[in-house]
Amino acid sequence: MALGDARPSTSCGDVSVARRVKEYPRGLHCAIAEQVLQGNDPMAEDKPISIPIAIPDSDEDLLAECRVETFRSGGPGGQHQNTSDSGVRLVHEPTGIRVVARDRRSQHRNRALALQRLRGRLEALNQERAPRVPTSVPNRQKRKRLEEKRRRGEVKRRRKPPETDEG
Repeated sequence: MALGDARPSTSCGDVSVARRVKEYPRGLHCAIAEQVLQGNDPMAEDKPISIPIAIPDSDEDLLAECRVETFRSGGPGGQHQNTSDSGVRLVHEPTGIRVVARDRRSQHRNRALALQRLRGRLEALNQERAPRVPTSVPNRQKRKRLEEKRRRGEVKRRRKPPETDEG
């Protein structure tokens, strides 16, 4: 493997991960470790996960930010659904979010439904997540885990052949 090639173990499917691995020939884990040492921890809990997404008020403006794809929706609904392109897929270009509507027989109704779904997904992304409160493992669970480990170790010890006293 040549210097700077993306490693085959990067099976994330994320182009940015492959690009970062390419920038750091020693691997992505080294890049993250270097950032942590410099005080720029990318996995820090207190940092905001993403910037808020501006959602246009009108459907026309939101539709202008999207790539619209139509397809034959198929499924129940008879001959009309199987012969017309009534399914609508919207891809929001700035975020890459994709929504599909193929519930109705009309392409116009499906487009309106897809816009509603896209608006809902964008609003859900803009909501701030509550910070995770770390909890400790209860004592009962700790005892249960230790008991299971002891039981498993005993099973493994019984699996070994008996020791012979030859010598």
